[in-house]
Amino acid sequence: MPTIINTYNNSQYSKIRFYLETFDHNQLKEHLVNHECDIIFSSNDDLPNGQDLVFNKLLTSHFVCVCQVQDPLTTKKMLSLEDLKNRNLIMIDEDWCSKEPIKLQRKVSQHFNYQNITYVGSILVNFLMIKAGIGVSILPDFVYDSTDPGLTTMPFDYDRFLEYGIVYNYNYLSQPEKRFIKWLELYKEFFRNSE
Repeated sequence: MPTIINTYNNSQYSKIRFYLETFDHNQLKEHLVNHECDIIFSSNDDLPNGQDLVFNKLLTSHFVCVCQVQDPLTTKKMLSLEDLKNRNLIMIDEDWCSKEPIKLQRKVSQHFNYQNITYVGSILVNFLMIKAGIGVSILPDFVYDSTDPGLTTMPFDYDRFLEYGIVYNYNYLSQPEKRFIKWLELYKEFFRNSE
């Protein structure tokens, strides 16, 4: 997301101000439905029902294991549940997740002792705990900050994917917001390649 905002703000089309807030997944959907926000970045697996919402896919995401750069797990080509058996796991609280990550977290928790699992209420806290050596995490690859020199990702053996993009109600958008969406459509291939 920082790449998207930075590139757009430096483009000739930039006429809007970004105001970013962090909400759990359920609050975010509620804000969109109640017209308390205009555009959200989200996955397509848990959109509000019965609403006049549009989903524009920006990229397809797979699940990865996020760990410290020097973690012994980085010597493997692909990680499985068995590789994480004796590790501390950091998971995102279910209010902050869409359906597919919740399914994966529940599957993982069935295989582990709950004493080895810590739940957190934000991605930022998740990454701080990984950096502190408290554990590793399984997340969609689009949430990983590839500019962080202390963290890396390893492919995780899970056959489900997420489509990630923007969600909005076109009828309630201002002209600058519509231009932003059109710009995203034009540049989404660039963002897929730069992430």
